[in-house]
Amino acid sequence: MKIIIDGEPKSWEFDQDLTLSDVIVEINEKLLVKEKRVVTKIQIDDDDMEENLKKLTPEQVTLDRIKQISFETEPFLKNLSNEIKNCSEIIQSVLDTIGNIINKLMTGEVDVAMTTLKESIDKLIWVFNLLIQASAIEAIRIDEVELGEGSLKDFMGRFKSTLEELSQAMENNDTTLINDFLEYEFEPALKELQSVIGPISEAVGKFEFED
Repeated sequence: MKIIIDGEPKSWEFDQDLTLSDVIVEINEKLLVKEKRVVTKIQIDDDDMEENLKKLTPEQVTLDRIKQISFETEPFLKNLSNEIKNCSEIIQSVLDTIGNIINKLMTGEVDVAMTTLKESIDKLIWVFNLLIQASAIEAIRIDEVELGEGSLKDFMGRFKSTLEELSQAMENNDTTLINDFLEYEFEPALKELQSVIGPISEAVGKFEFED
């Protein structure tokens, strides 16, 4: 299988029994460690690919069944900065669903409300993972980012506890407690978090790795 990175062929060799999913992970790691870049787009270049292969997931396809795969990449810091910038919209989308979730709970549509709430929590976990990445490379110091009456580090600790309590309330189908969490803790906390996303994105965009 030929591997093309940003239009240039690579001489990397992989075991043909590996799955496409395994190779994507390995290539991402190589690019991140050696070149500080991340994959943003993947394309299998094979017009003659069997129709049944197109229906399979990367975990189900081995390399011996693929002729060529192309990757587009961009600098890790640029990607991370843009992803964090997009977090403001992600947080807003969660805020926009809170009223709907509460209404669904009040009208007895618990399953719909729980599904929407779980999707919202998954989005917030993604946001926190990005902030942790920015902290891990020391583009920001979460103990120095002011948020509310404390720091981003304090906020993340409190919010983690809130998510754990909310998850427990969801397991117990405690709709009253869920309503209270959403209205009195979740919503104001997310508005606070949203206020620091822009500055954090800018800080990551200006950060440079040491040679």
